[in-house]
Amino acid sequence: MKERRRKRLQEMLAAEPFLKDAELALRLQVSVATIRLDRAALGIPELRVRLRTAVAAADEDSRPAFSCGEILELRPQRSAMSLVMTTPAMTDATGYVPAQVLYGIAQSLATKVLGTAKLFCTVGNVKYKAPVRSGERLLVMLSVMRTRGAETYFLMKCLRDCTEVFRTKCIIKSYEEVQA
Repeated sequence: MKERRRKRLQEMLAAEPFLKDAELALRLQVSVATIRLDRAALGIPELRVRLRTAVAAADEDSRPAFSCGEILELRPQRSAMSLVMTTPAMTDATGYVPAQVLYGIAQSLATKVLGTAKLFCTVGNVKYKAPVRSGERLLVMLSVMRTRGAETYFLMKCLRDCTEVFRTKCIIKSYEEVQA
């Protein structure tokens, strides 16, 4: 009887993972305490933990992956240069590559230079100087200007045919350094 109820509980949560314990108790005709004990025995977390996990997974899946292109030069902790070919997937409804995509490329290149994927921007100054379309080749240059404590100051420029089309100056931090 208990095994059958627990199997039904697992099936119900597999089909509808955000059911409350009270709703599960009604459907299985048992007390809420029994549902909680069964969940604990099966290793199923409570509703708010299931919700947090689902939101985190959805957030991770929806985050765009920015490629820093073909790396031409990489000097760890100092600078990098890469060649990026813009694609239709990078453009928005207007047909242009938006500034946030170019900034994403800068962030991706910064992770290579600094050797960590866990970075966040504390201060940023972005200049989108000329529109960028799909199919254009951009030379991306990133330089670390200075490091002060957990903060790294960097400058990134995107050039198309020797003309600057985008630049950003940022102060970034590593999550590891902040949490230490």
